[in-house]
Amino acid sequence: MARYDEFTLTINDDDSLAAELVTYTGAKEPANGQLFSTPGFQSDFISQKVEILRKENLDPNDLDLLGRAMFEALFPEKIGALFEKALSQVLESRYVGEKDRQIRLIIEAKTNSIPAKSGWPLEFLRSNAFGGKWLATERDMITLSRRLVLTQMQPTHPFSTPIQILIIVSRPSDQNTVMAAPTLKLIAEMARSETAGPTFQANLAVKVLGIVEDLEKVAGLEYLRLPATYPNFSEQTIGKEWYPQVIHFVGHGDYTRSKGGLLGFVDENNKADWVRGVEFAENINHDNRPRLVLLQACESAKEETGVGFMSLAAHLVMHNIPAVIAMQFAITNDYATDFAEGFYQALRKGKDVDTAVQWGRWKIANKTRSKEKQFGAPVLFQYDPSGIAFTSSESRNRPELPAIDTGLVGGTSGRPSIGGTGFGKSESMASMSVEEQVIKNLGDAMKKLDQNDVKMADVYIGMAIRKLQSDYPDLAAALENVIQDSDDVSSRQEMIAIVLDRLKESSGKSLPTVKKAGGDSLSSQGLPAAPNVPGGSVPPAPPKKN
Repeated sequence: MARYDEFTLTINDDDSLAAELVTYTGAKEPANGQLFSTPGFQSDFISQKVEILRKENLDPNDLDLLGRAMFEALFPEKIGALFEKALSQVLESRYVGEKDRQIRLIIEAKTNSIPAKSGWPLEFLRSNAFGGKWLATERDMITLSRRLVLTQMQPTHPFSTPIQILIIVSRPSDQNTVMAAPTLKLIAEMARSETAGPTFQANLAVKVLGIVEDLEKVAGLEYLRLPATYPNFSEQTIGKEWYPQVIHFVGHGDYTRSKGGLLGFVDENNKADWVRGVEFAENINHDNRPRLVLLQACESAKEETGVGFMSLAAHLVMHNIPAVIAMQFAITNDYATDFAEGFYQALRKGKDVDTAVQWGRWKIANKTRSKEKQFGAPVLFQYDPSGIAFTSSESRNRPELPAIDTGLVGGTSGRPSIGGTGFGKSESMASMSVEEQVIKNLGDAMKKLDQNDVKMADVYIGMAIRKLQSDYPDLAAALENVIQDSDDVSSRQEMIAIVLDRLKESSGKSLPTVKKAGGDSLSSQGLPAAPNVPGGSVPPAPPKKN
């Protein structure tokens, strides 16, 4: 079972920011900030790019810049340092064997905050400090969701299998064609036993509401042979022994100011019957209400579908549906299938719903190399991430791992250190000076560079940059220039040596030595001028700020 360090970020109506890190051991640490507190931050840039993103794909460079700009706005100074600390602890734990430790990042944007009113696509957040991580697609370390806090939240409990899924395929004749075959095929394959061929496994039980052509049907699903009308939907959710734990809607959405988000069911004449969110919620807000609703827009969906689905998703959560997944804009059928594949695979393995959504986004990002906006389309709204997990024999039987020191108030002790920087095995990052932490990070980076693992090395260099920015900004800038402008291992090694020399010189402290793979101590003596730094080298180190 995954162990989550929960990082909650609240964006208040006055755009003040409040963050709290709660580790799985119960240790807590808060941090506060203000939106737009980062010098030089351009709010107009975000507004402009968000408006374009709603209508078309952004240039990959602009998508990258948008993600970084939103991150800088939402994770300034102390909040950014706390998030880096959280990720550092997870990385360290994973390297010493605690592979199931993750960060559960939950963002709550109050209604009158700028990100809420402007519709910031938070699923494109991109960290500046860790080699440029897309927070919504880091499958193994981070989950990202949005939270809506209710005044009266009904308790939720983990699912027991079989997972009962109702797929609604709604195809109004007066709307564009809805493609459902890829999704049906995928879920049917997921329902089959992995070891017994065509026989069925008891962990998925799937029914399909809506008219599906014979050529589209796949063995393994129960087809109700009923049109996707609102009354037929009601019959499947009220007063039945079989009730859906998951509702997966494939079709169209709409949005009007007077009615809010709408779902496109069909009427008796197979025309669009636009059902309001409150009407949809009335049929599922009961004792056997579903734990999860997934709203999937196909590539032919009208432009208003994304806005309608997002509005409807928030409405459903407010009516005590613990988790709702909505596409904030339409995506192609292939990408929708990729998302569903990653999502349902994770559910079958007993993963929590926020982890499953992360797996689905990762599937898309892995195919597009995060250069197209589709990977950020799926948005997860939830109010209780711990209460919507599916139980599985794998998660129930997993042995407990010993706790590892978090470095926070209330944490346990005894975390072993990683890397070859000369620190004792029981010394935690919290007890080190800034200079010692930087040297430890750069020592870990050197180990990765010796293995030609540039990506992981940049993670550790990014940690060092964040720590250097306050007291040693010139050294931080020099490191950042290297990792942004080059993928070369030797350039990084040379710059690390130079930075370490300057750091020791300006701090005046006796600091541990970082060694190369061959055992020699790193030194900048005899190295060529550092690349990509104005003037060809790092300026003399400034005196440390008091």
